Amino acid sequence: MQTALILAPFLAATAYAQAGCTNVSVVGDATYCVQGKICGAEGDACPKKGDVAVASCLKTLKSYVDATKCVAPADATCQKIPSGARGCVFGAAPATTATPAITATAAPATTVANKNGKCSTNYSQCNGQNWPNGVCCEDPNFECKFKDQYLSTCEPKPKKDVEDSEQAGCTNVSVVGDATYCVQGKICGAEGDACPKKGDVAVADCLKTLKSYIDGTKCVAPADATCQKIPSGARGCVLGAAPATTAAPATTAANKNGKCSTNWSQCNGQNWPHGVCCEDPNYQCNFKNEYLSLCEPKPKMAVEDAESHVWTIARWAQCGGKNFVTNNGVCAPEDKCQAWNEWYSQCIPKPNDDDASAQPRFAQCGGKDYKGNTKCGSQDKCQSWNEWYSQCVPKN
Repeated sequence: MQTALILAPFLAATAYAQAGCTNVSVVGDATYCVQGKICGAEGDACPKKGDVAVASCLKTLKSYVDATKCVAPADATCQKIPSGARGCVFGAAPATTATPAITATAAPATTVANKNGKCSTNYSQCNGQNWPNGVCCEDPNFECKFKDQYLSTCEPKPKKDVEDSEQAGCTNVSVVGDATYCVQGKICGAEGDACPKKGDVAVADCLKTLKSYIDGTKCVAPADATCQKIPSGARGCVLGAAPATTAAPATTAANKNGKCSTNWSQCNGQNWPHGVCCEDPNYQCNFKNEYLSLCEPKPKMAVEDAESHVWTIARWAQCGGKNFVTNNGVCAPEDKCQAWNEWYSQCIPKPNDDDASAQPRFAQCGGKDYKGNTKCGSQDKCQSWNEWYSQCVPKN
């Protein structure tokens, strides 16, 4: 009887394998058998919500149902892990045996956005517990990197990933609220304005909910996308008739009739026949909705000489990092500019006297054989993930 119990999991797993599926372990959870090319160098197949585990089912797991089975609580996604490999991870449903930050995963920019199609801007949040938007980045040269179960941020891809794309003769660019396309020339950004054209076929992120969706195999751009200013201050590709949370800049090229709009008048919208531009160089075409954009004054700092001004950066906003330009922006007197890595610094509240000797937020604060500081700030708590790793995380 005991021998039969020991062999049962093995036999179950073997039966699944013979059925044409391959075993794959979910980080911090059980092992499942999935169809297709499993998550790795050549595939991205992971367990789906409702799949039953074939091995490693423990009572402490989020997927645990009863003594006989574990069931995937959500779709797992194929994400990059610190070792450089890719592995399956449950996104919005973290396991109760939460994986520590040192073994956690980094969600790639190619991860499909959810129904609202909204991807994140550079260096901003792109995932976390109960995250309502897409686990993806607007900039194709950035990827969604895991920090802990509460936070992932859009950070630059390794240089090699960008170069590989360029060597193919085109560069991947995401259209705001739509799919990803590969375009020739200098893509929309600080030094270029190339965007997908009508009829271009998407190379990634094709979803049924998108305007460009044709059938189960492809998405096709329904109109020319234009390079427009987005709220983050960067420029991104936007489909003219498709709704997007962008502001069209005054520098956007006029169409064939060359007609730009006067101050405070319409300058873009669904089936707009004229140029997406403003006559007055001190005005810009600001997006209101899919039917209307208006020529409105540029922000004062964009009109006047920015070097003669000092302005205050909002709390929790970016204040520094490699290639980041502040334009004389500084944190408020009660805040400080905290560097999290070479790419990202953030305005955060200055610590009180009790916090002066505390560990920074998201730093290690305990664990077996850990010899460092165990004190977290007054707004944080030392969360134990397992016997080896504890971390300072927000109390709320």
